[in-house]
Formats: sequence, C-alpha cells, structure tokens
Amino acid sequence: MPGVGSKAVIESKNCYFKTFNLLFTSCVCPQCTGQETVPHFGICSLSARSCQSTFGLAPILKGKNVAVHRFTLFADYFQFIVQDENSTDDFGALWNDAAVAMMIAAGETALALGTLRNVDVPVELHIVEGPPEFQLERFDHVVEGAFNSPTGKIVVMGCTDFFPDASRLAIQPGIYRFIYLISGARTIQNEWDPADDLYSLYIWPAEQRKLHLLKQWTRGQLDSVL
Repeated sequence: MPGVGSKAVIESKNCYFKTFNLLFTSCVCPQCTGQETVPHFGICSLSARSCQSTFGLAPILKGKNVAVHRFTLFADYFQFIVQDENSTDDFGALWNDAAVAMMIAAGETALALGTLRNVDVPVELHIVEGPPEFQLERFDHVVEGAFNSPTGKIVVMGCTDFFPDASRLAIQPGIYRFIYLISGARTIQNEWDPADDLYSLYIWPAEQRKLHLLKQWTRGQLDSVL
C-alpha cells in the first residue's frame, strides 16, 4: 500500500533490451509492451532505439529481470527512506557532515537519501541483477554503496510518513549494492514550482562495500540556479 502522500507505479519487464532512463524519460523494449515507448511524466515521444541513439544512454544489459518501482514521496527534511522492514538504524547518528556532503545517510540496513527539494518528488527504485551502465555526465549527483536486507522486505517512504502505511516490496534477503543518481537539478527554479528533478536508486545482489561518491552536487550549485 502506498504511504501517506505517495503514489506507486510498478513496471516489470523480461527481455534483453532492458528499461533505461534519461533524466525524466523511460523507454522499454517494444517487444515487451506492443508499443514503442512508455512515457515517464508523459513527455517521451521517441522509440526505445531512437532514444538510445539520440541521447547515447546505454540500456541495462546485466541479467534478464528488471523491476522498476515508481513513487511520488514527500521529501520532508530533504530526504526519503529505503530500509529493511526490521531496521533499527538511527538516522540521527548517521546524518553527520560526511553524510550531508554525500546526500545520503547509510546504515547497515537502511538508507536516508537526500533530495534537492522539500516537496513531493519523483523516486524510482530499480531492482536489477547487476551494475547498471550509465553515463556519469547525464547526472548531477551519484553515490554508490551497499546495505543489507535480512528480511527481504523493503520499506520506501518519506521520512515523516506513517510507517505502517508506507509502500513495501519484496526482494531476496541479503546484501545489495546500490547506486543513487540525482538528475534534473538545473530544472529547479524554486522550491515549489514543478521541475524535472528525479531520484533514482538501483540495487542488485552483491558484496558489501563502503560509500563512494562518484559525482557531487553542492548546495552552492543549486543556489546559483535559483
């Protein structure tokens, strides 16, 4: 069940030409859907292959199963949460200076993911079988790391949503690597007007690893846009 103030849409595909994303456009294999595109926010007008050719963004090629879970979450305090059902991680302790700079507070079994706006924001959770291929220059902020889900039950919510009503999804229990990508930062004109910022989290089964910042977007950059 979606959490308070959230909407969830789930897409699952099973083909070689996998779902891939370009900021706020999502295209899928025509053989899976019988149509050329699945628009994300209603703006995609290119076929899957045209989109790849035009923008040069590689599709996900690892594995044969991809699930995309889309949410609209209230990013109160500029964050949302992805965690194991039984996580006891304390975000009060995890949000230190380093976490603020990386825009992510990562515990053993929970992630608090930073956002650029304190309003409803679009969030995508991609469950894949291996690391996604992407072009770093297409994104504004990128962090990778790992977390554990002992129960295999993942909760996705705004940090002030009512926990029992939050969206839930099932995965295989175990350790997952993740990569967190923020895009569309320069479309933000102010806090409340519509923008095309997008917050995408990819997870796949793998070994533990420390947080690693691949690309950083600073508050000063956002202030210069605003």
